[in-house]
Amino acid sequence: MVRERLWGSGLGLRQSRLLHCLTLIGDTVPEDPIAHGELAALTRRHEQAQEQAGREFAIIKSELTTLQLKVSNLDQKMDKLDSMERKIDSFIAEQRSVNATLVELLSTMAGKAPNA
Repeated sequence: MVRERLWGSGLGLRQSRLLHCLTLIGDTVPEDPIAHGELAALTRRHEQAQEQAGREFAIIKSELTTLQLKVSNLDQKMDKLDSMERKIDSFIAEQRSVNATLVELLSTMAGKAPNA
């Protein structure tokens, strides 16, 4: 059972060769305490590496969630800025129209053509 878990589990070449040798030894000499000890040590290292990878994955996932929230907040702020920009552009266009009307009225009152 241990061998099946370790076989093809992404072990390095050295560990894979050691596992293969231990498997052969375990098959031929099932009561060899050294071979069983080596296999147990290899199993522990593999399980520790899996646990560490799991912890690191959880940290990365948490950081990704934080980044997603920050991007969402930035999107909301950009939407507000876009809305304000449209309002300002509309106000500027309206102000130009009012200024043009004022120039025409003042020119009419002064008796001069506005483009003269």
